[in-house]
Amino acid sequence: MKAKFISETETAGVDKDRWECPECRKNKEAECRFNLSPKKRGSKHKCRFCGIELELIK
Repeated sequence: MKAKFISETETAGVDKDRWECPECRKNKEAECRFNLSPKKRGSKHKCRFCGIELELIK
């Protein structure tokens, strides 16, 4: 499943991409948003709430 790209941010002087898990959003179980390095774009990330594997494609 493709993660939803939200925005590019800067956290403590480090560039980060902000993502959201669409499965958690759909089920309204949790608001799963996470920040990862832009270098992770194109990789996979496991949602910490629902466990689904997400593709990080902007």
